[in-house]
Amino acid sequence: MKKGLLFSFTLVSPLTLFGSWNEGYYINVGGGYSSAQAQLKDSTTVQLSGQNYGSLTNRNKSKGSYAAGVTGGHRNTFGRKHFSTELGVTYSNANPNIGTFTANVTNAGLGITNGQSYSFHYKPRFGIAGAIRFGYLFMPELLGYLKFGLEYNFGQVTLKADKVTKINTGVTQIVPGIGIESVLSEKLYWQAGADYKIGIKTSSKNSNLSFKKRPQELVTKAGIGYHL
Repeated sequence: MKKGLLFSFTLVSPLTLFGSWNEGYYINVGGGYSSAQAQLKDSTTVQLSGQNYGSLTNRNKSKGSYAAGVTGGHRNTFGRKHFSTELGVTYSNANPNIGTFTANVTNAGLGITNGQSYSFHYKPRFGIAGAIRFGYLFMPELLGYLKFGLEYNFGQVTLKADKVTKINTGVTQIVPGIGIESVLSEKLYWQAGADYKIGIKTSSKNSNLSFKKRPQELVTKAGIGYHL
């Protein structure tokens, strides 16, 4: 009788774990490394607030820095299969050089001198993101997932001269991703993954700048999550 009960428990226990692993609401925080790139279109007239200040030749040089984010969501498991939806806030400090500006006037307010060259840079800054995830429980404590999301970044294009001129530039991105999670305790888990952000639309005011190659960003990250 005892052997029969033990055998039944051995069969049922893993199924129970797979069927209820970490379901419900969660929140996680994390950080990592971001590498971004973009490229402005060549232009013979660079207009800021309606006035022409010079010309532009594009550059496409990736540059990395730190990234961080906070995410909240809700997950369900169906046997070994996993599904979740989540919302998050991100921040990235990458700052690639995306164009070379040559001034045709001298302007103290912008810090530019006629005939001198300066750099345009792009910084993603803050983003608001939403995503869905599809996963698989390889073991009761280990989840692998694929992610598809959308993100809007409140980015900036900056002209770095003797003074820094900031041009607010919104970027809409699609964000595929991949990652793993594993249980640390009843409430805690760790997470590691990578997202690739692909710009599909940009918008900026007070300038005529446009992108030859919209911003793209690779983010590798790790963090800690808590089940509510």
